[in-house]
Amino acid sequence: MNFKKVVGQEKIIAQLQNFVIKDRIPHAIMFETKEGRGGLPLALAVANLLQCTDVKDNDACGECDNCQKSHQLIHPDIHFSFPVIKAGSKKRADSFSNDFLEPWRTMVTENLYFSYQNWLEAIGAEKTAANINVKECNEIIKKLSLRAFSGAKKVLIMWLPEFLGKEGNRLLKLIEEPTDDTIIIFITHNGSKILNTIHSRCQILRIPLIDDDSLGADIAENFNISGSELANVVNLAEGNLVSAKEMAEGIDSNLSEEVISWLLRNYEFKIEELANWIDNFARETKEYQKQFFRFTNYISRSVLKRQISSNDTAETSGPRGTNFEKLVKILTLDKVEALEQIADESIDEIDRNISVKIMMMAASLKVSKLLRG
Repeated sequence: MNFKKVVGQEKIIAQLQNFVIKDRIPHAIMFETKEGRGGLPLALAVANLLQCTDVKDNDACGECDNCQKSHQLIHPDIHFSFPVIKAGSKKRADSFSNDFLEPWRTMVTENLYFSYQNWLEAIGAEKTAANINVKECNEIIKKLSLRAFSGAKKVLIMWLPEFLGKEGNRLLKLIEEPTDDTIIIFITHNGSKILNTIHSRCQILRIPLIDDDSLGADIAENFNISGSELANVVNLAEGNLVSAKEMAEGIDSNLSEEVISWLLRNYEFKIEELANWIDNFARETKEYQKQFFRFTNYISRSVLKRQISSNDTAETSGPRGTNFEKLVKILTLDKVEALEQIADESIDEIDRNISVKIMMMAASLKVSKLLRG
């Protein structure tokens, strides 16, 4: 994993490369960022560069033995910590990140940009609260007290340290007085939840939104969308590659037409058609059902964007067709906000394994009442 895999973030990349090449990287650095901006890919690229034995153009070569191990997430001097749950037959108090390294490696190597919810789904934790516990902190201290295997630096990457809670105090001495050649990289999506005693001991690096050009180029390369559809995804994603991918996947799978059809059925309130549609929807996979509601938010935001830009002389991007234009006339700002709340609640209920047929009928009745005023 090198910086070439990071989408956008040229200024941050240059700053981090300068830190490493000049051997001035802080022993404790915190990436303050949000989902989908690339905090984890940046941390992985830094860790790889620190281990690479044949650095080229201020980046890891990607070919040496250390780079190969880094890419597979098996380098002995690169350690990972992240929120987890009870592991198999173990007690929760005895479970920590090492118990979940296999799904972690799969998740990261297959998709560098993912959400906390994606991670919970990968470890079967949709209905369980994940965290970073005492056992994890003790294991971190133990790992970083050992000498580096490769003779270079030891790196700890902690993804979402906000899940440490008060247990973070156990790491204070390590952060203040790190062992030789140790680098700790925290990646937080919610810095306000981190203990101030930890926050104040780190050098803070704020990761901005991904610029539109880089976001659009990545989506165009990986999905079969272009033109107005691509422009709409980029505008609505607001620098978040995770959101952009979800929207692009929905367009690829014709979810746009399906969501609009459901919304108009609710507006017309043809109960028999709606009941038949719900029966079919209940047979779909759980992931499809959640993606449907994520895309409902995409459609509602597209409607809002169309309304806001209706006085613009430039062509408005987004879904097209007679049905979408009908929806534009029905939805108002207040209705868009209420619709997004219904969609988010439906995703939560699907995760909690509530009967999809009952949940969908209830959601449809809410949407019908909302759209019909």
